[in-house]
Amino acid sequence: MAERDWPQEMFAESVGEVAARIKDNDHLILISSRLEAKQILSEECGLAKVLYFMYEPL
Repeated sequence: MAERDWPQEMFAESVGEVAARIKDNDHLILISSRLEAKQILSEECGLAKVLYFMYEPL
C-alpha cells in the first residue's frame, strides 16, 4: 500500500544505486534487509556508515 503513495525516488533498484545516493547525500535514511545491509557495508560498495538494527547488530 505505501509503495503506491511514495515518490519513485524513495526506491532503489540495486545496492549500488543506494551506495551512490548515500555518498551524495548524508541526509538519506536507508531501510534495508540484513542481507542488503551486509552488501552495503562490504568492500563491493565501500561505504562506512553506522547502521542500527531493531533486533541485532551485524
